Amino acid sequence: MEKPASIALISAGFPPHMFGGIDMQTYDLAHTISSEKVSVAVFCGGSKVPTAIHKNDYLTIFRLPMAEILPRLVWFQLQ
Repeated sequence: MEKPASIALISAGFPPHMFGGIDMQTYDLAHTISSEKVSVAVFCGGSKVPTAIHKNDYLTIFRLPMAEILPRLVWFQLQ
């Protein structure tokens, strides 16, 4: 099977700003795929202004502003 040219991952958080389950899964997946020399772009929150961080030749993290909402734990308890 042929490798894809590039992959985009979207997650609310991405280390080091957040360390939840999905955040860590996205982190592991991004680093594993980029180690196979596939270009990976991660779109996540964690910045007040849009910021691009180039980790290596194959991994770029785009930190974007997120809406100010209650933490997920509180949100689900209110429902």
